[in-house]
Order: sequence, then structure tokens, then C-alpha cells
Amino acid sequence: MTPGQGHGHGPVEARLDELLAGAGRGAGAFAVVSGPTGHGRSTVLRRLAARAADAGAVVLTATAHRDGPPAPHATVGQLLAPLRRDDAPDDARLHTAVREAAARRTVLVTVDDLQHADEASVRDLRHLADRLAGERVALVVSWRRVPGEDEPEPLRALLYRPAARWLLLPALPPDAVVALARRHGAAAARRVAEHRALAGGSPLLATALARDAAQPGTVPGPAYARAVLTCLYRTGPVATRVARALALLDAPGAPDDPRLLGRLAGVDAGLRERALDALAEAGVLADGAFRHPAGRRAVLDGLPADEETALRRAAARLLHEEGAPAGTVAAQLLAAGPLREEWVPPLLREAARGALAGGETTGAARLLRLAVESCATDVARYTAKVELAMVRWMSDPAASVPLFLALRAPILAGKVPARHALDVALTMLWGLRFDEAVEVIEHAGLVPTDDPEEVLRARVTRLMLETMFPGVAARLGGAPALPATRGRLGSEDEALLGVLEILSAVLRQSADGHALARVEQELRGNHTGPNTLAPIGSPVLGLLCLVYSDRLTAAAEWCDRALADTGSAAFPDAAGALWRAFLDAVGAVVALRTGRPRAAVERARGALERIGARDWNSTRVLALATLAEAHTGMGELAAAAELFVDPVPDGAFEALAGPLYLHARGRHHLAEDRAHAALADFLRCGRQLTTWGVEAPGLVPWRAAAAEAWLALGEPARARVLAEEQLVVLRDEFPRTRAMALRCLAATRAPGERPAPLRAAVALLERCGARYELARVLVDLGEAHHALGDRHAAYSVRRRARRIARDCDARGLYEPAPPPAAPPTEDAADRRAPRGGDAPARLTTSERRVAALAVQGFSNREIAEHLYVTVSTVEQHLTRVYRKTGVGSRAELSAALRPHRVAAA
Repeated sequence: MTPGQGHGHGPVEARLDELLAGAGRGAGAFAVVSGPTGHGRSTVLRRLAARAADAGAVVLTATAHRDGPPAPHATVGQLLAPLRRDDAPDDARLHTAVREAAARRTVLVTVDDLQHADEASVRDLRHLADRLAGERVALVVSWRRVPGEDEPEPLRALLYRPAARWLLLPALPPDAVVALARRHGAAAARRVAEHRALAGGSPLLATALARDAAQPGTVPGPAYARAVLTCLYRTGPVATRVARALALLDAPGAPDDPRLLGRLAGVDAGLRERALDALAEAGVLADGAFRHPAGRRAVLDGLPADEETALRRAAARLLHEEGAPAGTVAAQLLAAGPLREEWVPPLLREAARGALAGGETTGAARLLRLAVESCATDVARYTAKVELAMVRWMSDPAASVPLFLALRAPILAGKVPARHALDVALTMLWGLRFDEAVEVIEHAGLVPTDDPEEVLRARVTRLMLETMFPGVAARLGGAPALPATRGRLGSEDEALLGVLEILSAVLRQSADGHALARVEQELRGNHTGPNTLAPIGSPVLGLLCLVYSDRLTAAAEWCDRALADTGSAAFPDAAGALWRAFLDAVGAVVALRTGRPRAAVERARGALERIGARDWNSTRVLALATLAEAHTGMGELAAAAELFVDPVPDGAFEALAGPLYLHARGRHHLAEDRAHAALADFLRCGRQLTTWGVEAPGLVPWRAAAAEAWLALGEPARARVLAEEQLVVLRDEFPRTRAMALRCLAATRAPGERPAPLRAAVALLERCGARYELARVLVDLGEAHHALGDRHAAYSVRRRARRIARDCDARGLYEPAPPPAAPPTEDAADRRAPRGGDAPARLTTSERRVAALAVQGFSNREIAEHLYVTVSTVEQHLTRVYRKTGVGSRAELSAALRPHRVAAA
């Protein structure tokens, strides 16, 4: 088998050899070798010429070129050059020269790409073909039809003469594609076998695939891309235009309408179909589309920059006129660059919202940057800049601060619509930029025109202020009532408004079960992703509604589901960092309140990492407070203390996160035996909430916390007042907070009166899922049973408390603090111990329990059995108790603790 036969040209080459042999016997003949681009016409002619030369024939070859207007007789001139003929150019010259050469030997004349030959040369060849009879001459030409180019009459007369022999090159079979690749080795053949269909029967494409397979990298690769472009250009300018238009329109969402292809390429329907057929025959297309994305990329890469810009803009206009999706049109505009036409900025902003709905914050930012560049008016430009800043805020909150601050001047100059100005204000609020936010809000106004969208945005802004930034709301004072905006259910703002109204009711204890059921319905139907340009989405606010109403089990379920979605493969990697930070921060609160402090630490740290440490914002304050309280609950007091080293900006205490921070710091003070400092934080928290008109025990149970601080200070009467007040202001919807108040109230009563309120607290905590608080109540209940002599009940309750405390990582509830590295002697402790009424208040919870049992006459071993610790641990606790109270014996200890007996118990 010859190399040519290996390409599937064997039958054609055999017939050409027969034709040449016949010419040697005086049977001159004319043959036309035809076939699609890339199927080897030139190769067939070149090999025929080589065989004829080897056989001793005179071989005259020429190749017609399409570059520029051809000179007369240019192609024939190539044939005559070897014969050194300088005759005057006329139709008879070629025939005369060939006949003279044929008198001595057989003559083979080949012309490649006859379709590009000049008209004079075609007439010369026709004159020769008319006189081949009886001559030892074979005239063989290659030709293919070029879409969009009509054959001149001389060419048609030559090609379609009755004696012409037409030889059509067949497509390369798939097995031959693999056989061709085998020349590059078995490995290349195996790689090509997986992609053999990409050759499309074209030897040119098959050879390119083999070359790619022989090199490291993907198949198809660069050789295939070059071969596609070669096929394209050889098929002609019309086919090139059609292929480029197809490459641009072959995109997701583009209408499957052949008319668009023809309009973009500038051809009619008939010419469009002929061009597509030619590209399919060349192996580039299959079923009207590129065989592989690599072919499409090659065509686009081959576009000159200026032509690509013009073509993409034309494609964008056509797609927009045909109603294609905004994202599809925007893809063309992104590649073309700014286009200052009125329809462009709104379309790009719509496409950005679509990208954001899929979590593609980076893609949304690109679209909005282009929208800014495409705007012809200040209002349109600054509107796009607002949305760009919002997207940047979602992905990098700290870096977005300058963008929002830069919008202040345009807003005050009236260049930003009111609803977008309010979006900027809300984002400034979240970043604790309260002065700038108030200035913007006062300028934009919370009583806009009768435009429903602006009214809706104003209502959202006012409720966001009242619920999340009540201190700032107090600065603005009251405002006239806004008209109702119901009737556009389903919009982002409408959903956000509904959840904000319920959150406002929760913070004032006026939300009923029906309202909270609506929140869960909203969570059930809401996409858990950054799908809105609002400063904070309704899902996060909905979770806060559940948390602050002590519906912790439901909150944990929804929060875990949302966080699982953000970590799944379906959730886009490019989703906004701020959205994840919101979820992590709220998820940390939920985890902490449901007795999972270790999970709370992980989620709070995740929120802080995503927010960054470059600037303060409300989410950072919330995450920081939760992280500190989680460390405190696990007994990791040093880790919690580090979080309070850097002072929080004063502005943080005008946001709803401020009281949460004060509560967390108070809990840490209490764990560190700084009861006075703890009480100050709890009472400050209460003053702030009271000033704001917020009575939300589920937000911060400050009365119960302050009562606990009074107990630590040995003031049970004051603790009782706050605990009872907490119970008076509570409704049934706050089981966790009610249980905390009942625990404090029990501590102020005589031993016989303690079990009843503690058992009621246990039932409430079991119902709402607050396991850490449940462990604390069970500890107290066990001690109450023990004080009443019911050791069996005490053992059972303590055992359960210990198990729950272990599950919650609350080491302070089930094991004592580690002993000091070098325990001081009792004498040394006596010398250092401060003496005075505040000394017993400095005891830790574990130390008070040990001391209380010791003064009741229990031995160290009995104390160890009751508390499930070692005797050595009891001894270490007593040593520290003696040191802190300044006593040296159990008798003295009893006297020192007498004023604090209720608190210790």
C-alpha cells in the first residue's frame, strides 16, 4: 500500500495511473480531481507528478493562487517556465509547447486549485483540453467549489466538457484515522482512537490529531486548531464568515435560529446553507455545529481583534432583538468591551443579578464594571456603581468600604436614585459607618415619592434600622407612616420586608406562632445562596427570628441545612464571602445556644476569617462575641480573654450586636470571678435595650445574667428581684430564657423550695434544645437533692448532668480547673489571702460546690464521690478555697461562707 492509499486515496490514484498510462499510448485525457477542503487534492496531484517523473514523463505543474487579482496567463506561465518558452501569450502557446514536448515523451500537466486560476490561463487550458485526442498528454486539475463564488464561463466550459473524467476523493474512514496515527506510535494511536470522529473524514484533520497525540497535552490540541483554521480559510471567505458567526452564536442560551446565523454573517439563506455544507464536508462541522469546542475556540482565536469586536457587538444586538437571555447577550458584550447604547447597561445589570443568583460574585462584578463603562449618563453610571460596590462587599467586605464612601458625594449631589442610595446607607450601617449612613439616609429620605419600589425600599430601610441598628434609628427620630406596599409578593424586597416585620415583632415580644411559622416557610422556599443585592438577605434574618424567639431546634435544623448547602459541590465556589460569613456567624450563635460550643468556635472563626481583620462591622462583632462566650463555656478562659484585648468601636454598641458583645464579656468576667465587672456589663446591656424599646429576652437574657452576678456577689435578695422581673416580662415563647430565670430564682430560695423551679427549668430546656443551660440546671438540681438528703435522686441527676456537660464540652461543669504548677502551703496561702467580705465571691463554681459540702461536714472522700472527682482534686480545691477566703480550717470556712451560703448552694 502506498502512502496515498493509506489515506484512502488508493482508488483515485489507481485511476490516475491508468489515465497516465493511456496518455503514453497516445490516448490523451483530461481529469478533474475534486473533494472537500483538507481531503488531499494537492497531495494526490503531487504524488501523481512524482510517479510520472520516475517513469520518465515530462511533468509540468502549476498552483493557482487567490492572493490579489491574478495577472493574465499567470498560472500557465508556471507551466511554461520549465520549457523556457517566451512566445507571445495567446491561447495556442500552451498547446504548441506541450505538443512539441509530447513528440519526445509522455507529458503530464497538473494544475492545483484551478478555482483560483486567472481567466486567461483557464482559456489556455481549455484550448489544450480541446486538442488532447491522439496526443501523449494527460491534463489533470484539482478543483473545488467555493461558496459564494460563481465559476466564470471559461471555467465552466473547461470543467464540464463531455470528455472530462471526474475523480471525487472519498472521506477517510475512522479506522484509517487510527492507522495514520499509528505512525507516531501505539500510544498516539490509542489516544487518537478516542477522538477519531473529530477528523470528520478529513486527512488534514486526522494528521493534526495524530501530531497532537504524539505530544504531551490534550487531544485535540494546537495542531488540530491550526488544521481547523486551514480548512476554514481554504473553504473561502463566505464560509469563513459563516464559521465565525456560528462560533459566536454557538453559546448557551442563544436561539437556535438559522436566520440569526445568516444575518450575522451577512449572507442569504441559500449561501448560508452552502457554506455550512462545505464546512461539514471539510470535517469542521457536524449537524450544523462544531465537532469539538477546540474547533470553535480556534475560529474565535483566529479573529482579528477589531473584527471580533465589531462582530460581537453585532451579535449582541441581534441576540437582544431576538429576546435571548441577558446572560447570553452579556457574554458577547464582555468580549467586545464597552458599548454606549441605551439598552446595554440595564441588560448588563440584569445579567449580573442572574450571575449573583448562581453565586458567581466574580462574574457579576465583571458585568457591572462593564455596565459602568457603558453608561452615557451619570444616573445610570452611579446606579451601576452602587450595584458593583454591593457585589464587591459580598466577596470582600473590608475592600469594599472605599467604594461606598466614594458614593457619598454623588448621592448628596442627587446623582443616585433614592432606593440605591438607601442600599448604600444600609451597607454603611453594617460596616459601622454610622455618621456617613445617617447623612445619606437623611438626604435620600425615608418618605420618598409614590413610586412603589422606592416606598418598599424605604420600609425595608426603616425596619432594618429599628431591628439591627436601633441606636442609629434613635438618631433619626420618628418618621411619618409609609403607605402599604403589599401586592408584589415574590420580589426580593417584599420577602425581606416580611421577615423584617416578624423580626421586629420578635424583638418586642409580639410575634405569635403563626408569624414564626411564616419564617420557616420563607426559609423552606429561599435559595441558600447570595442571590440578592440587598445588604443582608431574608434567610439570615429569618434564622435570627428563630434564634431570638428561643426556637433553637428549628434554628439549628435550618442553619445546618444552609451551611451544608454552602459546602456542597452544587454551591458555587465563587459565592460571596459575606454570605458565608453571615451564615457562619448566625450558625455559631445557634450552635452555642444548643450546647455545641466546639461547633460554635469553628463557625465563629470561619466568619471572622471570611470577614477579615481590616475593618469592623456588625457581623464581626457578633462572631467575636459568640466565639468568646463559647470559649468561656468550655472553660477556655485564656482564649476568651484574648478576644477582648482589642477594644470594640463605640459605634458597635449602637447595633444589635453590641448587647451580645456585652453579654459575652460579662459571662467571661463572671467565670473569672469578676462579678462586679460582669454585673456592670449585664446592667449596661439592659439599659441599652430598654432605651431602644427592645424587650427581647431571647436576644440577651440580661436580667437572668445580672441575677447570677448578684448571686456571685452574695446578694440573693437583689438576684431574686431580677429573676422574678425576668419571669414577669416573659411570654411562653422564650423557654430558654425562662429556664435561666427559674435557675437563678431557685438559688435564692431555701433548699426545700429549690427542686420545683429547677424541674420546671429542665422541662423548658428539654423542649427548646438548649443543652448547655440544661446541664447547668441539672447540676443545681443534683445539689438541691443532695442538700435535702435524697442521695439517690442526686446521683441520678448528677450523672445525667455530667453526661450532657461532656457532650457540650463544658469542662467547668464536670471537671475542676487544673491545679497550679506549685501549690502553695496553707501557711503561705494564709499570708497571701485577702481577708474581707468579697473573698468568697472570688470562688469559682467548682470551688463553691466543694466548700459548700465541706462546711456541711462531708469528708474529702464523700465530697469526691458526690462530685465524681478524685480525692486529690477535692484537696486542691479546698486549698484554693482556704487561700481565697483567708481561713485555715473548716470551722473558719463555715463562718466565712455564711453570708454567701445561698449563693454557694
